Amino acid sequence: AFETETAIIIQSQFRMFLAKKLLKRMKEEVRRAGLLREKYVRLFIARCRRWKRIKLEHDSAVLCQSAMRMFSAKLNLISKRLQHTWAVNQSRWTAVSIRLSWKNLRIYIYARKIQSAVRRKLAKTRVNLMQCDMTKAALQIQSMWRCYYACLQRKQM
Repeated sequence: AFETETAIIIQSQFRMFLAKKLLKRMKEEVRRAGLLREKYVRLFIARCRRWKRIKLEHDSAVLCQSAMRMFSAKLNLISKRLQHTWAVNQSRWTAVSIRLSWKNLRIYIYARKIQSAVRRKLAKTRVNLMQCDMTKAALQIQSMWRCYYACLQRKQM
């Protein structure tokens, strides 16, 4: 009887040891699964934030480009109007000068044509310079925006 009781006690202690070992292993697996789940949740949240940030950057760039295009189109329209008014003024000036100097028309016609060509050339160069300046300004704005955004990204890292 004493031997069977000690055998039963030994067996129960051994089963308890195995159960504790199994419980410890299961708790460790549950802990690892929780850590893995948290890691993937953090990864998903970071991915969502990155996509939102990229979309915001894209929308900002599109807005900036659209504003620059609108500004450039307005300047282009203004320059076309100026060219038109210059052409109208030139034709009026030609008509007035013809009326004033109808006697010497043959003598001064070539001078007027040269003068008209020079004025046209000067007007075109002014318009081209204005358009070049606006393009440079747009590129400068975009460059400054990219630099500012790159600094922001470096700070966030």
